[in-house]
Amino acid sequence: MLKKSILFVFILFWAFNGHAQMSPFDVLLEPMPIVGLRGIQSYAWGQHEGKWLIVGGRLDGLHRRQPFAAFDVAGSNNQLLVIDPVSQQKWSVPLTSLPTRLQEQLSSTNMEFYQEGDYLYLIGG
Repeated sequence: MLKKSILFVFILFWAFNGHAQMSPFDVLLEPMPIVGLRGIQSYAWGQHEGKWLIVGGRLDGLHRRQPFAAFDVAGSNNQLLVIDPVSQQKWSVPLTSLPTRLQEQLSSTNMEFYQEGDYLYLIGG
């Protein structure tokens, strides 16, 4: 029975893989180096008048798999970043200028976010 199941899965994989649809477009990613901009992951972002706002995320890459050090505060993004991709400039302000309850939320990792017009909605993380 196991051999028949494996054979069936293989045939299905082969049949569907051989008839995959072709994409009507190509995607090309090009790096845009901005002097002084560090790497960041799992952040939320919004845009306004061509500038990008980066909120939260991690500066230290993928978090460790040790529960006691998984999300070390030293690796949190503790700034609000504004990036102008046209002029390739960046500005930042520390979260410490905000009330503590906002500092903690805005430095979280992997928030759900949605922008509608001038409003950027953030939750979780």
